[in-house]
Amino acid sequence: MDELLAGAKIALPTQVLTILDLLRLGQQVMWAFFIVGIVLCFILMFLTPLTLRSRGWCVPIVSFALIDSILVGGATVLATVFSVAAKYALTLQSELNIGVDLSPVMLASMWIAALLTVTAFFLHSAVGCCCHTYRHRDGECTPDSANSPRVSEKKRFSVQDFINKRRSAQTSSARVSST
Repeated sequence: MDELLAGAKIALPTQVLTILDLLRLGQQVMWAFFIVGIVLCFILMFLTPLTLRSRGWCVPIVSFALIDSILVGGATVLATVFSVAAKYALTLQSELNIGVDLSPVMLASMWIAALLTVTAFFLHSAVGCCCHTYRHRDGECTPDSANSPRVSEKKRFSVQDFINKRRSAQTSSARVSST
């Protein structure tokens, strides 16, 4: 209000002032969530390969991914709610003659970012559950366990080994079905 007319005061209804105060607070919380979410996403880009090295890294990285998806999702919900609330509250005040349009590009960008962070969380969780070290015992692959006394060899997950096993399984099943 101070920047609209230098020194002049504009009499706004108390409902509009209350809405503007709520919008200011919501905007500050929303931007804090988005900034912290962006920083966590950036950090996770570099920490994610550590989950393939050791299972010990999975829990903190999955936790960071969960926090990241909560922050970005929360900021997206806040931004959507406050945008829609501001649109309806300001257009109801006909004496102000204010028109409000919501940008579909902005809303789509926020919701895509939120969905991608949730997807990243599920992928981190899947890597933590499925891509871990295995121990081989008598030709069968079983997960690590402290109760297994007959552990002979420890092998890390390798994408190339997984691809080779898939290919050999497909070729052997093709040979069996062709005979």
